[in-house]
Amino acid sequence: ENANPNYNSKVKPEMVMTDRLFELLSKKHHGDKTLMTKDASLFIRLLKKHAKNDVKLQIFEKILKNDLDDSFWRVCLELESSIVTLKRQYQDNDNKIIKHMYHDDPKVRI
Repeated sequence: ENANPNYNSKVKPEMVMTDRLFELLSKKHHGDKTLMTKDASLFIRLLKKHAKNDVKLQIFEKILKNDLDDSFWRVCLELESSIVTLKRQYQDNDNKIIKHMYHDDPKVRI
């Protein structure tokens, strides 16, 4: 028996990324395990090859191996969005300062 008070034996445990990959491949190949294995091997080989130069692929690879939780991806996307917003705000402020520095009329407020 499970000690977790929120555990419900009728509810499927959350699928990990590897399970999702094989579910997708199973649908694609109508359960043909040979084709599923072939595609999965190709996918993993290409992921390892391209992850060397891409941080997002490295994160995905770690999620696929269950070294990182699936929710980490959402955290990365939120962080990336925040950085873009802050960068945009910083650039806007820089542009205002530059406009002010080169504006001839001191009465003009920016």
